[in-house]
Amino acid sequence: MKQAITFLFLCAFGLVSVSAQTALNPNEFVNTQITASGVYTVEAGEAYAFDGRIDLTFDVTIQGPDDGWIMEAANPPVLVNTPSADGAARSFFEIKEGGSLTLKNVLFSGTNNNGEVAGTFVANTGGSKMIVDNCAFADWQDFALRNQNKGDSISITNSVFINGLRLRNSPWGGFPLRMDVACDNVLLENNSVVNSGRLIANSGPFNNATIHELHNTYLNQTVAGHEQRANEFITANNIFYNFHFIGYKTEFHSNPNNTYDSYFTTWNYFADSKDNLDSVSLYLGQNLFYREQAILDWFDTVGGDSIAPSLLWEHADVDSFILADNDYTIGANYAELDPGFTMHPGNTQAIVNYINGSWIATDEDWSDWTIETKKEYSNLEHGKYTFQLRAKNAFGRVSDPVSYTFSVLPPWYKTTAAQAGFVICAFLLLLALIRYVSLREAKKTEEVIEQSELTIKIKEEEHQREKEKSENEIIRLRNEKLRSEVSHKNAELASTTMHLVQKSEMLQNIKKDLTDLSKEGDETVKKRVKQIQRLITDDVRLDKNWERFETHFDQVHANFFKNLRAKYPELTPKDQKLCAYLRMNLATKEIAPLLNISVRGVEISRYRLRKKLNLDPDVNLVSFIMEV
Repeated sequence: MKQAITFLFLCAFGLVSVSAQTALNPNEFVNTQITASGVYTVEAGEAYAFDGRIDLTFDVTIQGPDDGWIMEAANPPVLVNTPSADGAARSFFEIKEGGSLTLKNVLFSGTNNNGEVAGTFVANTGGSKMIVDNCAFADWQDFALRNQNKGDSISITNSVFINGLRLRNSPWGGFPLRMDVACDNVLLENNSVVNSGRLIANSGPFNNATIHELHNTYLNQTVAGHEQRANEFITANNIFYNFHFIGYKTEFHSNPNNTYDSYFTTWNYFADSKDNLDSVSLYLGQNLFYREQAILDWFDTVGGDSIAPSLLWEHADVDSFILADNDYTIGANYAELDPGFTMHPGNTQAIVNYINGSWIATDEDWSDWTIETKKEYSNLEHGKYTFQLRAKNAFGRVSDPVSYTFSVLPPWYKTTAAQAGFVICAFLLLLALIRYVSLREAKKTEEVIEQSELTIKIKEEEHQREKEKSENEIIRLRNEKLRSEVSHKNAELASTTMHLVQKSEMLQNIKKDLTDLSKEGDETVKKRVKQIQRLITDDVRLDKNWERFETHFDQVHANFFKNLRAKYPELTPKDQKLCAYLRMNLATKEIAPLLNISVRGVEISRYRLRKKLNLDPDVNLVSFIMEV
């Protein structure tokens, strides 16, 4: 009972685990959604964008709806990628250690929105397996699928590969599958490959793989198909239509191909294979190899004996070789059977034009047959030409092309001597131009220097003028200061003089009063009065008189007394003193003691002075005196 419960639990758990699915959102990058192991579903009619490559270190399945064969699905889900920042196309998946990838019922487009084409859709560099079923891959450059790690298995079934670009006329590029390293078990079944460069290549490490290639259709494949190094290879019931159509250069060509390019498959030409053929098993069963007649006609009429359709293979001397091909002829006559397609599978004329363009380096097409034995060309450019000629006999057999190489000399102006002359002239012209530019630059430099010197000179003159102006201003200010100081000192001196005059007058008055007093006193008093009078006389003699005051006053007030006496000679000395005091802008109270009169007396004296000066009543006396 305990075992049964455990079994049921495991079954239930397994059912839940297998059925768990995550629907991808077409409005978000796939990269942001696939972050862990699981089954991710996509819907019909939707496009899912990648933002570059996803590195898988876990098991992932991407699965679309099962609507039958992918080529007949009305609107399958489409997986596209975006270019990188520099505009280059990017791959979709890289399977790393610990990872595996299963793809079902989806369509991959390798063309980006900027026209760049992806090199690879999926590369396995360290994962365990790569499984593809009922998928379509359109437009790639190098390898639609690439295996670079031994892993467990590769299984590609029911899928379609369309338009594998190829690099030049070489065996490289346009592979639906490249195996740098082959898994032990490789299955290719029920696939269709249209317009590819090559097919399957490089199944190493060598002599380990078992490869089954069954029920596949290959249409329009350019160069060598299979480069296989498997231990066991079974290829049966496949159609190779217009296979290896580019052909090869035979031993009669001036530069023949190597055997690698000559054969569709290359069992006998790699040391790691041919040295171990006794341990290799090969089964070739019921395969159809076919090229359209138009392609073969080109090789007959143009290629001749030097360019021929590629060979299929040599039956390798392997350990066991099974050829169960009773319905078809494999070998020299394999192209005699028409598969009878109801609809033409490819653009044959385009293929023929491609072959012609690859091998024939002259005109795109041969000229019409003619009995003329000469051919004229006019207006040929100089250079080397190769003229090819074929002949056809009465039975229609066309000979191999023969070539005649000739050269057309260039006109004189294109000869080596002329070109050398042109170079020398150009060199001399360049030297002259350099010389001219140098002289012009030197002249400009000289003009700039002269202009700079002139500017400096002008600046110096301006500086000198400013300096002189500043010095003159300094002198003026100094003079003004000196004048101001002189005026101030003169004013002080005049004021002092005025006080001395006042003192002198006061002493004179005291002297007079003493004289009157002496008349009333005795001899002792008289004697003492005379002594005092003598002292006063001596002091008055030491003081400067009024004339000295006038002199200093005139210095301060610009010859005031001289001008006043000249204009008004009738003025008394007392009037002149009053004018001086008024000129000094002294108040009446200040003038009264100086004149030894009362304030009223000063006012009367001012009135009398106005009359002597003939002033109108509206004229200010002080202002008038200031103008004298």
